[in-house]
Amino acid sequence: MRAVPPLALEAASPAALALVAATNPALQTPSVVPGRGLDQLRSSLVARNAPQAFELVERLHFTDTLTGLPNRAYFIEHGARALQGRNEPAAAMLDMDNFRAVNGGLVGIHGVMKGRARADAVLALAGAVLRELARRHDVTAFRLGGEEFALLGSMEGILAFCADAQAMMPSERLLSAAGLEPRELDAISQARIRSGRDGQPIGDFSYGVALLLDRDPAAALHAADQALNAAKADGRRGSVRITASGGAGVEWTPPARPGPPPPLPTATTPRTTAPERAALEALLNSHELSLFEELYLRDPLTFARSGEYVAQHVAQWDRDYVGGGVVALISARNLKLINDVLGHEAGDRYLRYLGLIIRHEVSRARHMGLDVREVVRISSKEFLFVGRNAETVARRVRWAVVDRFDNGHMLRPSEVAGLRYTAVRKGLVPEGRERLIGGIRIVAEPIRADSGFMRAVDDGFERLHKQKLNDAVWPSERMELTTSSPRP
Repeated sequence: MRAVPPLALEAASPAALALVAATNPALQTPSVVPGRGLDQLRSSLVARNAPQAFELVERLHFTDTLTGLPNRAYFIEHGARALQGRNEPAAAMLDMDNFRAVNGGLVGIHGVMKGRARADAVLALAGAVLRELARRHDVTAFRLGGEEFALLGSMEGILAFCADAQAMMPSERLLSAAGLEPRELDAISQARIRSGRDGQPIGDFSYGVALLLDRDPAAALHAADQALNAAKADGRRGSVRITASGGAGVEWTPPARPGPPPPLPTATTPRTTAPERAALEALLNSHELSLFEELYLRDPLTFARSGEYVAQHVAQWDRDYVGGGVVALISARNLKLINDVLGHEAGDRYLRYLGLIIRHEVSRARHMGLDVREVVRISSKEFLFVGRNAETVARRVRWAVVDRFDNGHMLRPSEVAGLRYTAVRKGLVPEGRERLIGGIRIVAEPIRADSGFMRAVDDGFERLHKQKLNDAVWPSERMELTTSSPRP
């Protein structure tokens, strides 16, 4: 049995993470090192003169499946291109206000899977608005994940975009336009009250804008995110905050607009990529199709499998595991808090490192003969493990996260200390529970013969949701780990 190299990483920078992935054979797949899978596919298609096929590959790989906007992979690969030749190039971060209450209220009515699908309809409509405004003002809009979006373009174009977006998407307008019913809107309002944010705007956006200066797009976006978070901290959700070199910046007020807000696009059902995938499959040979599936069904931030992977493997997992397998779900604690206090760049570093831990533990488990499939990033902070030993591997991930977060590997020690201090001082978590920040929740459900794989996933999500609702009285996971449960 070949030994798996230990996971040793003192800094969670993207470059360091990429180096570990590139030099650790146990972690490598064609797309673990960014760009490798796409380059291999490009070479194969160029060699046999198939430009139409590669155009389809890029369209599917670089497009967010829910909103139709360019995705995070496109931002990473082509963000600099979007700023070439721009006068006063700039970046902006957009975050939908109190989307957590939208999700929570709808989940409370419909259950997790249907509730999240209803919430996705709000994001899909927001994406349609952002696409329209991006064309109008000659900027590039991206969906980074969840309710977070980004813009790249000239400062003039971005400010005009933000002004129109404020006018078209004031608080609560998207919720009604997406077809949510009165009882759903009431449930969302109650969820907002429970979160202590009664009276705050909901379903609109807060905006942070930063000039590029001599930075790359990612650094400028980080500065924009700092301005956005400062606006939220100052109680100015829904506003536009501009910064030059970073920091809180200043609030920008668009010109007054007389009359009612402009009309919204018609609400549509979430888009599907099935026709494009079918067309592509007819153009690729078996080797190219394998490369594409590895590339397309891979989350570009964590390198876990993406959500579409589940739909393609439900039948197989039902055959392999009904009556003998387990679904385990893990959820990153307080990721929203990390994003709000430290910025989305810190949240991304946390998730990148979490993805590295997951790959390492899955690889280690397989070398030990344990049965676990590739892990799926099922939502912004939740990951799905499937297999006979899925729960064991998920618990190993939780152990590793507890150790590395507390020791300042996933975030810098100063960031962890500042995050915990701020969370308690502002009353964001009860005193004594700040050490749970950055940890992992975990639930596991058997895949039963009479109900199958998807029912196990639904049941797991329901249990996970109840854990979050009862978080104030839920036992400390660190107490569990040190007093009651044996380390796997």
